[in-house]
Amino acid sequence: SSRVIPAPLKQRHPVTSGRAFAAPLVSAMMRGLVLLAAFGTAAAAEASKERPVMKVVRLLQDMSKELQRDLDDDKAVHEQLACWCKTNDREKTAAIEAGDQKVTALEAFLGEAKAKMDELKSKRDETLDEVNRDEAALQQASTLRMKDNKVFHAEEMNLVEAVKACDQALTVLGKHNIAPPGFAQVRAVAEHLQRAQVMELGRHSVSASDMLALRTFLMKAQGATSFLAIPGYQSYAPQSGQIFGVLGQMKEDFEKDLSEAQSKEKKDFEENAMLKAAKEEE
Repeated sequence: SSRVIPAPLKQRHPVTSGRAFAAPLVSAMMRGLVLLAAFGTAAAAEASKERPVMKVVRLLQDMSKELQRDLDDDKAVHEQLACWCKTNDREKTAAIEAGDQKVTALEAFLGEAKAKMDELKSKRDETLDEVNRDEAALQQASTLRMKDNKVFHAEEMNLVEAVKACDQALTVLGKHNIAPPGFAQVRAVAEHLQRAQVMELGRHSVSASDMLALRTFLMKAQGATSFLAIPGYQSYAPQSGQIFGVLGQMKEDFEKDLSEAQSKEKKDFEENAMLKAAKEEE
């Protein structure tokens, strides 16, 4: 026999309640649950054999629970994502700021390094130029020193020879000789004086008249055949003659010039050694 459905239950016919599913899923499910609960309470006895309806109720209940779990999971995931986004945003922002500061510091460092490199390069070029100038100056000083030393040695040899010649002449012609000098001795003395270039070296030491007398003596002594041909020696008393005094004066001047030349050479040598050491140290 057909069962009569109460009027209140007719208002909850599936056709009428289907309109509620047009709303959002969660709200529809909640309203459906409320309706189904009311429906189940009022018609529990009558609907004991309405299995399709109960299936729908249980299905909706299961769906509600599943949706609630999904909602809870979504909330948890949303909270985690929100926390991650906030934390990541702070970390990334701090990292970007630190990176910008490091870039600024590196740019400043590179600018300073470039300036320092330019300064060092300029100093290096100046130092190389100075070294080249010092080497050139040292080479020039060494060349000049060699030239001066060569001149000194030549002058020293001439003065030493001149002193020896004058000393020999004074010994032969001096007053300390017991016997008058022989003609061969006088001639040898004249030749020695001529080889020693005493005339050239002593031209500033004696007067013009004394120089003329010495020149005449040397010329006559080398070409004469006897004392009678040598001016001032006819009396065999050379120690009292003008030539002895001229030679004595020349010897003193030669010794003085030799001492001064040697002192100057020693000083120049020491100064050159100091200059060389200073330049090499630089």
